[in-house]
Amino acid sequence: MAKFEHGSIAIADSYARTLLELTEKSGQSEAVADDFGEFDKLLKTDEAFAEFMYSQSVDSDARESVLEKNFRGRMNDLLLSTIQVVNRKGRCELLELIRERFRLALEEARNEVDVYVTSAVALTDELRESLKLATSSITGKTVRMVEAVDPAILGGLIVRIGDEKLDNSVVNRLRILNGSLMQRATDEIHKGHAFAEATG
Repeated sequence: MAKFEHGSIAIADSYARTLLELTEKSGQSEAVADDFGEFDKLLKTDEAFAEFMYSQSVDSDARESVLEKNFRGRMNDLLLSTIQVVNRKGRCELLELIRERFRLALEEARNEVDVYVTSAVALTDELRESLKLATSSITGKTVRMVEAVDPAILGGLIVRIGDEKLDNSVVNRLRILNGSLMQRATDEIHKGHAFAEATG
């Protein structure tokens, strides 16, 4: 994500928390989160659409018309109405940030946190559950695991909890956790290599 000034973050927070308040009252928060994620993905993968949304040369009325034509009935109404307000205020460049702040606000409301795990091999069910329990204990929140595999990490793990900086006590506890899981992951790699050599 691009870096934003503190003032932009405050504005995005205002939109995000207003949207969350509305969606919580109507029980639509999860649906909005899903739709916002798809919209954000479109912005990141369709260069022409992103240019249309972000360009200062595009008239806001023209943008509003295109959004209504293409997304009304296909996207949650509360979300589309919010995007239209952002458009009319000339702040479409903040849409990615608003989506991220909405996601974080929803996690806070649900007492949830995303834990991003990159490992050398795919986590076994046992390793996954151990990591989930440990990070849940550390954060005091319900953990949602987001996993990625990178063979360049030789037997290790990279763990990131949400987007917050971790204090020293948490970092130390994760180092201890990481050390034990690293050894177990290394064992898994060695077993995998041995199996491949025996059957190769």
